[in-house]
Order: sequence, then C-alpha cells, then structure tokens
Amino acid sequence: MQLGALLTRLSDENDAAVALDALGDVVLLAQIQEMGAQHDETPGEYVANASRRYAARAGDEDWLALMTAIERAELGSRERRGPRSDDERRLLMRGRGLR
Repeated sequence: MQLGALLTRLSDENDAAVALDALGDVVLLAQIQEMGAQHDETPGEYVANASRRYAARAGDEDWLALMTAIERAELGSRERRGPRSDDERRLLMRGRGLR
C-alpha cells in the first residue's frame, strides 16, 4: 500500500481502529487509549486525527524518517518478527506528540 493511501485510510476512524487492532501491540494500544482519553477521543479517532496532523505538519526531515522506517520495517518483516526498532518507536512517539 502506498503511503498516501495509508494516510487516507488512517484518517477514517473505523479503518484506524482496525489497523490499530491488527498491530497486536497492547502497549501501543494502551498508550493511544490514554492519549485519546486526554483529548476525549476513541482510539480510532485519536489515530485518525494523529495521521491528519502528521500529514499536515510534518517537515521534510519527518517525512524522510518515516520513509526510512517504512523501508526498514518492510525489509525487517521479511527477516524477523520481533519488537519494534528504535526508529519505529521514535516515529510512533512523534505521531503522538511525545517527542
């Protein structure tokens, strides 16, 4: 799936909730539930709004980091199925505004 299509799909709260559930990362889910509660949003709404914020506000360096993380994840998924890399965690934290 292309990045633009992914961001478009994530901007829909139902699709975002399905994607979040499919990750199977209970720690990430708990963090997103907590952040969503602070903003009076469901997890799906929070992910959808976070993807919109990222698309609207990310600078060139952020986009480069995202593309690098996606490429590494694609390569790594063929080789391993383990914990997230530091780069992936850093991008997730940025997306949640937790730099």
